[in-house]
Amino acid sequence: MKESNLGHLREALLSILEVKKTRSQTWLAKQTGVAQKTLNRFLREEVQTISLKGILALAKFCLADTNKGILSQAQKSALKEVMRIGEGSSEVVADNLNEKIQRFLTENSDWCLLVYLLSCNKFGVSQKTLFALGEEARAELDKLLAKKWIKEEEQSYHAINKNFSITKKVLLQRISRIFVERAHPDWWNEKGKLSNFLYLYSEGLNEKAMQKVTSILSEASKQIEEVITDKDSLGKLPVSILLLNDCLTS
Repeated sequence: MKESNLGHLREALLSILEVKKTRSQTWLAKQTGVAQKTLNRFLREEVQTISLKGILALAKFCLADTNKGILSQAQKSALKEVMRIGEGSSEVVADNLNEKIQRFLTENSDWCLLVYLLSCNKFGVSQKTLFALGEEARAELDKLLAKKWIKEEEQSYHAINKNFSITKKVLLQRISRIFVERAHPDWWNEKGKLSNFLYLYSEGLNEKAMQKVTSILSEASKQIEEVITDKDSLGKLPVSILLLNDCLTS
């Protein structure tokens, strides 16, 4: 994104803020969905702290009908250019596809969600593994193949968007339930080593202890991620890992 266009975006935002004394960065953050801290840094020209998604949200807000009378023609032209370039970027295209797939998975069964997540693995999911899940999984596979969000290669199924990530709470809860329901902690592999693991603790803790437990889980998640992202760790064995800590109250 050209710095000149970002400069016009900053000017437009400052112009909108100056229209009324009641308009603050907090107000602007709520209007655009961009975090106030991120917004503040952007207005102070710390460009690297804001994502393309955030830039587009700010530009879209500036071009809203309620703000058009405040902006100069040069600002409007620059902001339209920001939108044109940004919306055509691979990052935004991927984000839009990710959102579309999440909406589809929200509207369909848990099996559809499981099939798609398995297909996001580096090596996809083998036909043998997927078919072993039963008729429900095969039926949902057909839907995803029809959408062309999954493709078949050498008797394996692969998601076209390997960078898929779940952001919707309802989907996270559903997939967590699937993993827990299908967990077999008593399963051991042929070498006699534990391959599955499930353990539950429930106790009343003080706030200090709760924070310590959360810190341990957070560190564990980082270490697990290091293993998963190591190219030497990759293989065709589908594995699901769930870390959960819930104090049951808000």
